Amino acid sequence: MIIPLLIWAASIYGCRKLAEQKGRNVTNWTVAGVFFGLIALVVVAVMPSQNGGSSSMAAPNLPRPNFSDGQPPSAPPTDAPGQGGFNPPKFG
Repeated sequence: MIIPLLIWAASIYGCRKLAEQKGRNVTNWTVAGVFFGLIALVVVAVMPSQNGGSSSMAAPNLPRPNFSDGQPPSAPPTDAPGQGGFNPPKFG
């Protein structure tokens, strides 16, 4: 009986702290934690941040490729010029 109560309390606290970090409404997410427990914790954990900060689960900001001529770079060179791929050895 005590373990589920501890999990429930931890999910309420987690909802509150995550909402605070992500710039979400702390009161609403605390109430969601009270009623929905771990489900609310998972939902607020996967939501994007609203305060411009990055969360630990956010995708990194990678530079976008610059295609100055509007075309992607050409394919890497192949094994044999003009053949376009693997050429099996010829016997005889």
